[in-house]
Amino acid sequence: MRKSEWKGSFLYGSALLGISVILVKILGAVFKIPLAGILHETGMGYFTSAYTIYTAVYALAVSGLCTATARVTADCYAKGYRLTPVFRASMALFLIIGILGCGLSAVFAKSIASFMGSPDTSYSIMAVSPAILFCCVMAAFRGYYEGLSDMKPTAVTQVIEAAVKVGCGLSGAFLVIWYAKSAFLAGKPVFGTIYSTFEEMEQRILPYASAAAMIGVSLSTAGGCIYLLMHRKKRMTPIGKTPIRMRSVCGMLLKIAAPVAVAAGLMQLCAMIDTLTIQPLLCRAESVPGGTLITQFVRYLAPSEQLHTFLYGALMSCMTLFHLIPAFTAVFSKSALSCITRAYTEKNRRERSESVRSLFFMTALVAMPAVFGLCFLAEPLLKLLYPTLPGMVEACTTVLPILAVSSLCMAFFVASQTVMQAAGKQQNLLLVIAISAVIKLICNLWLVRLPQVHIMGAAVGTLACNLLLVLYGLWCVAKETDGTYSYLKNVKKPLFGGFLCGIGAFFTEKALTNTGENSIITFVSIAIGALIYGLSLLFLRVIKPSAILFKGKRAEKSKNT
Repeated sequence: MRKSEWKGSFLYGSALLGISVILVKILGAVFKIPLAGILHETGMGYFTSAYTIYTAVYALAVSGLCTATARVTADCYAKGYRLTPVFRASMALFLIIGILGCGLSAVFAKSIASFMGSPDTSYSIMAVSPAILFCCVMAAFRGYYEGLSDMKPTAVTQVIEAAVKVGCGLSGAFLVIWYAKSAFLAGKPVFGTIYSTFEEMEQRILPYASAAAMIGVSLSTAGGCIYLLMHRKKRMTPIGKTPIRMRSVCGMLLKIAAPVAVAAGLMQLCAMIDTLTIQPLLCRAESVPGGTLITQFVRYLAPSEQLHTFLYGALMSCMTLFHLIPAFTAVFSKSALSCITRAYTEKNRRERSESVRSLFFMTALVAMPAVFGLCFLAEPLLKLLYPTLPGMVEACTTVLPILAVSSLCMAFFVASQTVMQAAGKQQNLLLVIAISAVIKLICNLWLVRLPQVHIMGAAVGTLACNLLLVLYGLWCVAKETDGTYSYLKNVKKPLFGGFLCGIGAFFTEKALTNTGENSIITFVSIAIGALIYGLSLLFLRVIKPSAILFKGKRAEKSKNT
């Protein structure tokens, strides 16, 4: 394969995005774990509530048009059209949506926070609202380059965002806490209020510290924007010869974006259901006679800290691990979209089938060991990530395995969604997404209000929702690809290998319990599980030993000939 062909290939784009996701997740852990230590469960409740609002608005404003831009760019490129009008049309639409999204979220921040039952979250919502505009500008660039199978701008901006967020977000939250403590000890007002006790002051400044962390998020998106503007001046050149009008491009973008945006909005609705319902329902669970829920967690609560905010913050921190697997597997979907779209445009059935098979196989290859690892090592992993938050560990140990299985469903649904978008039939998924949101709502209303279930009810609702999505999504892909499930043929091998990985890690952790530090035992268990997974892939001939041993010799031979 030539160098230029390799750089435009599915695997190259996936590898580039995969490396960026690894860096982003490492930086994300560097950000969120210390942030949880600074803000504690209640402060993380403010932060994650505002972040959920931000991602919901972002999904409505960006997801549809970004995917549409990538698909239209790939389609026009395959047909030989000029691509400059495609970029200009998408940028114009994104700017309009970004300005509206930024303005509306800032203006209605207090109303949204009050509706959520957490008025203090309004500061964080206002702080993150500029990020919507910057993300819209970035999305226009990303969609254009992704349509050309160039994943470098997306990969670089993701890393820039994560790095700036770590530096500015953590610094902002720490400085707010430091200033408040210094002012209190000096007997001065803290943000205009004099507090009688240190504990009261510490709880009341958490909304401001959360807002400072959110300012870091906004600055991170601004940093990504600056990079893309500089990159455009150096790299963007006219492509294609056949002229096409911007009006036609806008019509194509909106036609494709509408169902994708609706689907993204419905998916965000599932997340918003948690944001809007969990805390009020936990309040009902607290008030059940007998006080079983309060008795279970009262020893973890700080003075004046509310139980429902504590548990919600714990669940949202646990959701970080839930999003980890789809975030890694989504890189294959991003890279595959342009390849599958071109195959459909050129009516190349062989390339289409190979791309779809590769997409699902790579999704399974990455997702399976992670899912079983989260299931079998739930408690050790939570203790490793949140060593100073024992309440979070106790609340989420039984929740994490349910979320892990749910994340596997989401990973495969995202792959299914990509195939349907490339085929131009993304509207086929809208009804089932709406039904799954209703199922999620019913589960929350039924289960979360029960003291013995509490936040586990939200995890069960997420699993039920995602299970329906993935089953229907896989059926749609099978129907679209000649009515067979052949694209899932090789998934069973990573599934079996992932199970062995989880079992091996589990028994290693149990065997080493009380023999050393928890963090060292957990790392050793993960390493043993990874080794078992690699060996199982070799044994099952997913990875052939001959391909590894003789790769260098074959490459050298082909070069000489």
